[in-house]
Amino acid sequence: ATSSAHTREQSFYGRTLALCLSLGGLVSYSVLTGTVSASVRTHYEVMKLGRERRPVLESGHIVVAGENAHLPALLRQLDRSRAYARLDGGVRGRQTVVVIVPDSSRAMMQAFHPKCPDLNVLVRR
Repeated sequence: ATSSAHTREQSFYGRTLALCLSLGGLVSYSVLTGTVSASVRTHYEVMKLGRERRPVLESGHIVVAGENAHLPALLRQLDRSRAYARLDGGVRGRQTVVVIVPDSSRAMMQAFHPKCPDLNVLVRR
């Protein structure tokens, strides 16, 4: 049925039924889309904040236990050292993995660290 199916009907009951079916389809589609969107967003936030008990599978990673005002400076220094080593030809391949285990649960922990293109920052609780 198209969105204009109710205009082709000749009887009042046929038009009413076609209109109700069209509106019901729109409402069910919007509810389904909203539910899937909210579910994906919630799952992404859980993964981003490290609330899942998943092990870190990377090897050679750096673990930072706790956080304070010096954490952004530490991450910038790690990023710069990786960039300098790459310029010297000593580093190839993937990003350096930094795992942060915060003392408190911060909602914006991912936004707390500066933009570091050579670091892959993970947050675990």
